[in-house]
Amino acid sequence: MADEPAQAASPAPARPLILHSESTRRALRDIGRERSFADRAGQELNGNPRSAFDSRLGADVAGSARGDCMKGQFKGSGMGLLSLPALALAAAQGDCGR
Repeated sequence: MADEPAQAASPAPARPLILHSESTRRALRDIGRERSFADRAGQELNGNPRSAFDSRLGADVAGSARGDCMKGQFKGSGMGLLSLPALALAAAQGDCGR
């Protein structure tokens, strides 16, 4: 008699997990076929700039990349008094930021 209530209270059949549905499998296959965001971004950046503003800004930043000659950031610095001609050349060519 003790077995009868246990059989009556048995749980209903478990529903299948949502993760194992056909739509989930199809979505995972589709994701596997697509290129990753990193690949797409790399192609966009390497192929062409995103906008004219970005390319102009990049060109201006690259063009203004000059060292501070007063801090010794010029080609030929670090040689004491022998670097004075290199300092004069950098200043004459406009390679000094200040």
